[in-house]
Amino acid sequence: MAQRQSAGWQKRGRAIRHLITGVAGFIGSQLADALLAAGDEVAGVDDFYLGTPRHIACARSHGGFRFARADISDPGGAIAAFRSLSEAAGPPDILWHLAANSDIAAGAQDPSIDFIRTLGTTYAALQAAAAIGARAVAFASSSAVYGERDQVLTEDSGYHSEANLAAPGPPRLMYAPDAVHPLPQRGEGNEFV
Repeated sequence: MAQRQSAGWQKRGRAIRHLITGVAGFIGSQLADALLAAGDEVAGVDDFYLGTPRHIACARSHGGFRFARADISDPGGAIAAFRSLSEAAGPPDILWHLAANSDIAAGAQDPSIDFIRTLGTTYAALQAAAAIGARAVAFASSSAVYGERDQVLTEDSGYHSEANLAAPGPPRLMYAPDAVHPLPQRGEGNEFV
C-alpha cells in the first residue's frame, strides 16, 4: 500500500478528520478502516444503493467513526448529511469523494443512473464540502479512464482516453486522475454557490 501524503497540513496535536462518501462500498470501507487504524477520525455517508452494511462493520465498532445513511445526489441532502456528521467534531480536513455508480451495465442501460449517481453526487458533494468548510477534497476517478486493456493495470499504465471517447454508446464523462484539491473557504471570493 502506498504511503499517505499530507495535503499540506500536519496533525497539530489532533487526529485528521476525514469524511468519506460511498463509505460502505469496497474502496470506501477499506479507506475508512486504514484511516481509523492510523488514529484519524472518520465520518462516512452512504445510502446502501451499492454499498453494504457489512463493509463498514469494522469501522462501526471503532470509537472514531460516525455514519449517516443518506442519499447525497442533490446538494440539499448532501449538505444536511455533511452538517450532521460535522456537528460533533467540526468540518472535515478532507472529503474523500468515492460515491458513484459502479454498476456499468445499469449505467449503460439507463444513462440517468450515471448522471444522478456519479455527476449529481459529485456536484452535490462539492457544494456540501464548501458549505460546511471542508479544507480539501480528494476525488478518485473510475478505472474507465484506462479503457479496455489486455494487460494488467499498474501504477505506470497510461491513460487510454481514445478508447473511452470512441467507444460505442452514449458519451462518457471523463474524470481527472486521483487528486487532492484545497477548497477555497467562504469569503475568499471563490464561492461555489
